[in-house]
Amino acid sequence: MQMNSLNDPKHLVKAVVRGEIKCLDVRAQSKYEISHLRKSVNIPSEKISKCWYQLPAKQEELFVVEDQGDKIETEETGTCAQQLKKRGWNIAGHFMFSHKIWEDLSLPQNELLESGPNRNLLFEPCPYLKEVMPVVEKGIKTNNARVLDIGCGSGRDLAWICFRESGKHWMVSALDAEKRAIQRFSELFSGLGLEDRIEGKKVAKVDASGLWKLYTRDGKQEPNATAISLADMLADFQNVPEGDVYKYDLVLQIRFLNRALLRQSSSLLRNNGFLFLCTFVNDGVHQYEHPRGSDHRFEKGEAAAIVSESDGRIRVLKDEIGFIEDGRPVQILLAQKVE
Repeated sequence: MQMNSLNDPKHLVKAVVRGEIKCLDVRAQSKYEISHLRKSVNIPSEKISKCWYQLPAKQEELFVVEDQGDKIETEETGTCAQQLKKRGWNIAGHFMFSHKIWEDLSLPQNELLESGPNRNLLFEPCPYLKEVMPVVEKGIKTNNARVLDIGCGSGRDLAWICFRESGKHWMVSALDAEKRAIQRFSELFSGLGLEDRIEGKKVAKVDASGLWKLYTRDGKQEPNATAISLADMLADFQNVPEGDVYKYDLVLQIRFLNRALLRQSSSLLRNNGFLFLCTFVNDGVHQYEHPRGSDHRFEKGEAAAIVSESDGRIRVLKDEIGFIEDGRPVQILLAQKVE
């Protein structure tokens, strides 16, 4: 048994089980499922180099569990924990897994260990989405809910919505202009066993008028493709309830800005459905370099005005300025389509 930590080992292990420190277990999946620390997350070492987006923010404390010989990059020296630290992650400690470790630490296995598949996530969603989800789920009248993420990125917000226990069964649709993003979204949902929650996914780009062009999974524009409306594009999604193709209980636009599309929000929402927006804004106080220009930033209050004027049934519930990790301001908007 080999233990390395910057703090007391007992404290670190107990902190993991209490959910106070994130824990990455890089052992083989078969070993993880036999026995692992409660609330730890398994990403086998050989897969990590393709799964950086599934790790927590680098400033968060991270505890690593590994086997002798596990490496992220075989050409590099050091343990997985050391290789992660070299890349900037805040490693609170690590150990080589062994059942003898609990004897050495005088810790009860039955309170700290569990078996079975992964039940947790290392990453967090947009913090402002996490903040409003209780309001959203209380306001939705159905337990079988549908969410559309426009500009989904790697799909972490959608995965978080589906993976937690909330009393709602969420089905998801994902759009992004980058093929790599949709690939990551697919891999993330597959790795979490959430493939059956996907109604549709597309690589598509939207222009300033709100029309879309479709691309293949290889990132090439569809042959003979013409610009189409959002409704026409969504009609091509699979696994969509008949007669319900364009309507969602929640539409997400996170770090995505298209004013023409924002004006179409009401047409995408079921009655009592919600729009959540979090993207860059000129708040009149903070100066920042990127992203530049009005195509990538709202003016303060602009987003709320657009959705309110687009349909009288849209009620703005939250219109605030927030900040991302590096201090840049973002517009936070939550709106609901009332009956």
